[in-house]
Amino acid sequence: MPYRVDLNAIGKEQVSFDFKIDDTFFSALEQAIVKEGDLLAHVEISPNAGNSYQLQVGVEGYVVVPCDRCLEPMSLNVSVRQDVNVETASTDHDASVDAVVAEKDGSLDLAPLIYDFIALAIPIQHMHAEGECDVEMMNKLNSYMVY
Repeated sequence: MPYRVDLNAIGKEQVSFDFKIDDTFFSALEQAIVKEGDLLAHVEISPNAGNSYQLQVGVEGYVVVPCDRCLEPMSLNVSVRQDVNVETASTDHDASVDAVVAEKDGSLDLAPLIYDFIALAIPIQHMHAEGECDVEMMNKLNSYMVY
């Protein structure tokens, strides 16, 4: 899996990874709201004491979503920075940890984290700027409006 990181293979130094996020990424995820986009995810992993790691995840680019007004595709810029605390553990783990990875496996799948950060960065309401919506659809909507 291209979005997996083996935490057991990380030494004591900070490491970083860059991941290309595009239509292939979104199509591989079941039930993804976002289907298209072009983004770059930069992940820095810093080992902490014991079996814990600090991840700094940054995602920049754009996604394509339907306009809430005319339903035509529109691009939305996405810029996200999030910190994630991860721990490898066999059974017990610290409650302050954001994610727990099986100690034996040590493999962290970043795809769900990256997708969630992207999805949460999308505004609840997304519409084209005034006057940029599909004219035919807007005429149809206006024919049903009561003023």
